This record gives sequence, structure tokens and C-alpha cells, in this order.
Amino acid sequence: MAAITYVMEPPEGQVRSLTNLPSSASEVVPAGVATTIIALIAVSLRIFTRKFVVKSVLGADDYLCLTGLAFSFVFLGVTLTLLNLGAGNHLWDIVMSEYSPKFWLTTLGSTLVYGFCIALAKLSVLAFYLRISPDRVIRRAVHILIGLVCVYTFCFILLNIFRCRPVSASWDLSVEGDCIDKEIPMLTLAIANIVIDICVLCLPIRIVIPLQIPTPQKISLALLFATGGL
Repeated sequence: MAAITYVMEPPEGQVRSLTNLPSSASEVVPAGVATTIIALIAVSLRIFTRKFVVKSVLGADDYLCLTGLAFSFVFLGVTLTLLNLGAGNHLWDIVMSEYSPKFWLTTLGSTLVYGFCIALAKLSVLAFYLRISPDRVIRRAVHILIGLVCVYTFCFILLNIFRCRPVSASWDLSVEGDCIDKEIPMLTLAIANIVIDICVLCLPIRIVIPLQIPTPQKISLALLFATGGL
């Protein structure tokens, strides 16, 4: 019978657990399920209001929001799969056959799905701006931001999929290959993502400033618009 190989040996003072493995899954699962349910309720209320209260047709922002919700369910499923493969456990308790390639391949999948979720959320908000604002400057800025979000997402996906040569070396530790250090590229993408978020959140300021309403209401409207009207 072949010996079981683990990812690493326990550090000094630690003992490998063979049963009842210590894990943070008990904290991750409730949080993931709860936030997904909240998203489902919020989107359902949005669609119900659009269709039956306002009696308006669904727009691009609504369909993007629904697609993002679908991806969030996929992300939850992939996250639960990761937990079954050892995420949240000590590395010295994880069997190598589960860690590579299964764990790393599933991690790649979760990263890509997460990237799509974030992109769809941003695009939904930007499409909402196009729906409510006839201002030419705003619409031009929105179209530029839509392009930036698409370019950012494309770069994010390429970096995560093709960072190793051969590609399979990124999730299969038994494959020899050359992989780039993701730290600097990911830091650059993170900064770009923050800048895009700030621009998306600041756009409503120009929309509400011309309105002849009290300042507190302007602030409330700006915050409402910044959340995509949810």
C-alpha cells in the first residue's frame, strides 16, 4: 500500500490531525451563504420593483446584475468545493493528491469566477448610470470606464491563466515549468481596480449637483446611485 504524502510536515510543536481536522470552514460557510442570500434578496427586490411597481422593462443594468448574481452562486459552489479539498485546514493536514492538482485548479476557477462577479457588478452600476443620465459628459465617462473594466478583467484573467509555462504548471506541482511572480502585476491590477472603483463612485456627484433639491437629499441620491439603485 502506497504511503500517504502530505503537503508539508508539521512545524515544531504541532501534530498532524488524522481525524476531526481543525478548520475555519465553520466560519466561511455561514458567511458565504448569508451574503449570497442577501444578494439574492436585493436583486429580487430590484427586479420586482422594476417589473411590477415601476412597470418598466428590464434594462442592460438589470441583466448584468442578474448575470452577476448567477456567477455569485457559482462562486459560492466553488468555494464550498475548495473547503472540501482542504481550504481552511493546516497545510500539514492536507494530502498532496488533494492539494495538487485538484486544490490549485479549483482555486484558479474560483479566482476567475470572482473576477467575473466583480466586473459584472461594476458594469451593472455603469449601465445604470447610462439609464438615468442624459448628460453627454457623464455618458462619455461611463463608456470609458466600461472599456477600462473590460480591459482590467481581460488582463486579470490572462495573468491568472497564463502565468506559467506550460499552463498546467500553475495548478499541478508535479509539472516542471517557469512561472512569473504575480506580486507586482497583481499589485498593479489592484491599484487600477481601486482607481476604477473611485471613479465609479464619484460619477453620481456630477449627476446630482445640478438638481434643485436640499443638500442632504443630494447626498442620499448620490449614495443610492453609487450602489446601482439597489
